[in-house]
Amino acid sequence: MKFLDWHQANNHRLSVLLSKTCVQGNAPGPKVKRKTERDLIALESSGSINRLAFMAGETDFEDDFLAIHKNLLLKLNFTTKLNDCYVYVIDRILIDLINVIPNEFVSLKTDLLPFVIRLQHFKWSSIPPLIQALLKKLPELRNEDCFEIKCAAYVMNNDEFSICARLNSIGAYFETNKQVLKSVSKLFPDPMFAPLIQSQSNTKAQIGADSLVGQGTLCAVAGKKTQIKRSIIGRQCTIGENCKLNNCVIMDHVRIADGW
Repeated sequence: MKFLDWHQANNHRLSVLLSKTCVQGNAPGPKVKRKTERDLIALESSGSINRLAFMAGETDFEDDFLAIHKNLLLKLNFTTKLNDCYVYVIDRILIDLINVIPNEFVSLKTDLLPFVIRLQHFKWSSIPPLIQALLKKLPELRNEDCFEIKCAAYVMNNDEFSICARLNSIGAYFETNKQVLKSVSKLFPDPMFAPLIQSQSNTKAQIGADSLVGQGTLCAVAGKKTQIKRSIIGRQCTIGENCKLNNCVIMDHVRIADGW
């Protein structure tokens, strides 16, 4: 993966994967207006590297303002237009911070990542002794004069992926499945994936070309008038007669009675 190669080549201690676009959508059912969760991200450009200076979700702020030293404003680019893909590469030594101070690091995104990012700005003398002892296990940090923690952000271009999504909500999961339908031939070009996208030849159901039906699913084998359009059906499902499925995502091992 290009992201991992980039991380290793630049010897970062923390790398975060960001994207300019991210699949979003509403869950089926009544329309409910939900507040979009955004991340406030600060990047410092250093040649071709975007050094990650700050990252936090909107919900992490108890106040409506953020205190930042004025000298940093000249160096950093602040944005809320980038999406955190929840893909992080972290040095094992830094993950061990969880064991050193377990009560301080409850959440990876909310606690550990911000602390590691802040370590970039610490002087060695200001770091607690317990954490100093842990960091000294890193060969290049045994010399206090060479103390440096590098955190960086890799911003993906749109041509580097087919679909980018954070499946942390029903709406995003549903919308991502619909995007897969549009890109199925691009996502699964290898013949080994043919069973995943094959149509059911042993059924009288009308299955549209814009639908995917998993292996072992029975669609109105003995019946008629079942229609499946713009839907993804999991494996080993049973769908009865006279069913109409439109814009549906059905998980594995689901049984749908006649007439639904």
